[in-house]
Amino acid sequence: MPFRAILLCYSRCKFIWFQDKPFTSESAVTGHEKAFDFFHGKPKKLIYDQDAVFLYDENIGDYRMTQVFDSYVKSRPFRVIFCRPADPESKGKVENVVKYVKRNFLLNRPYSTLDNLNEEAVAWLNRTGNAMVHNTTCKVPYDLGIYDHSMSNGLSATQLNQLRELHWVEEGFNLMLAGPCGVGKTYIAAGLCSDAIDHGYKAYFRTMDEILTTLKMKDITPAAKREYKNLSDADIIVIDDLMNIVVDHEERNLLFAFINNTYESLSFIITTNRYPAEWAQSLNDEVLATALLDRLLYKCELIQLSGGSYRMKNRKKIFE
Repeated sequence: MPFRAILLCYSRCKFIWFQDKPFTSESAVTGHEKAFDFFHGKPKKLIYDQDAVFLYDENIGDYRMTQVFDSYVKSRPFRVIFCRPADPESKGKVENVVKYVKRNFLLNRPYSTLDNLNEEAVAWLNRTGNAMVHNTTCKVPYDLGIYDHSMSNGLSATQLNQLRELHWVEEGFNLMLAGPCGVGKTYIAAGLCSDAIDHGYKAYFRTMDEILTTLKMKDITPAAKREYKNLSDADIIVIDDLMNIVVDHEERNLLFAFINNTYESLSFIITTNRYPAEWAQSLNDEVLATALLDRLLYKCELIQLSGGSYRMKNRKKIFE
């Protein structure tokens, strides 16, 4: 299965995307834009392998880019550098990412459609690929230091820096990042999770679906039991996309029991595109939704993000 990887050299934050056919200059350009959406920003410099997707000729350092890629580079504010053949410092970083993805994500993984595989890849990056401490940097790759503040979403740079000081964790507060798709909720939450780990806190990033799976399986499998213990002993838990899915009777009771048992001993970072008043629809239980909100909002900073989608703002089109 062909795939491309882009790696931020400083933070080691990575992005991958798959195709069911060989890459072309056009599809590689599309992949760049998907990566910039994922990173919520564009780097000032990009380093490439000497790949026929980007180059059609090279003569003693004189690189001739394909017409499509040359036009794309001229339309973007970054500088392009092509590394020397077998250059371990520049090529090695990306080659290691390729090996890591093949061994830890792609190996023996079934998938139904290409869209499904790419969705699973993004979820894996958020959960594992970009959520684990990197062996070289000793940090989690999400880095709010490169966050694109040119995107106006209602959270100022001053407010974000204040959140990064983590005093709210010491005081036992929760954060709820609410707003429409594409305004940076997940990236901010993951970045704060990374900052917390840097400061010695036990912090975990999980989606609502992953939390529910753990709660349902904790008495069945050893892995889920260990995961449940880790979450219960955490200082911070990020629950991404809370209430974005409709849950059944068993799931809503398990979710409430978990939050009820932990909300006084740890801090939650919640991301959601559903207003609290709409939670009853997802839970199909107004009383339980009210009780859940009562616990989460008791000591909580509700941050309402707004504005247009970063992805849609930078959307690429076939026809101008």
